[in-house]
Amino acid sequence: MPQHESGTHLQILAVTAHELLLPKLGAPDVIRALDIGCGDGRDSHAFARHGRSVVGLDRSAVGVQHARDKAAEMDL
Repeated sequence: MPQHESGTHLQILAVTAHELLLPKLGAPDVIRALDIGCGDGRDSHAFARHGRSVVGLDRSAVGVQHARDKAAEMDL
């Protein structure tokens, strides 16, 4: 487990945006989502699978292309 400089242990919690937000949104009343810094599209794809229309933006053209390719493979 990582340690802080004071010697105390740090607990790292990794949660994705869609894991935090989708349960709070419920039914797709909110039908549009903007994923800024979408990277490979992990959160964008999750929102799309749950009925949202998603626009993903990222400064990496390679990342956006990977997200598009993956979305096409997933039929999103």
